[in-house]
Amino acid sequence: MTKRNWTVLLIGGSSGIGKTRLAKKVSEIYKAKIIEADDVSSLIKATTKKEDYPAVHYWMGDSDWRQAGIDGNVKWLKDVSAEFVLPLESL
Repeated sequence: MTKRNWTVLLIGGSSGIGKTRLAKKVSEIYKAKIIEADDVSSLIKATTKKEDYPAVHYWMGDSDWRQAGIDGNVKWLKDVSAEFVLPLESL
């Protein structure tokens, strides 16, 4: 088995480009678990308040990703990633 030097590996990209296929290959090589970000996000949304996890709950309002622009969307992705840390650590 190939040695890994990471604990959590995030794979992102547009719909239909092969993220799941890549994740399955990585999982096979490294004997790692696959956790879908959408599942984690849904769990956080269902069990928390917007005040506690504002980035995860952000798009549930009237926000428009197109108006946020590239910088706004990148900031949001970073914020969501930071909010995912505690739930992912508990797995």
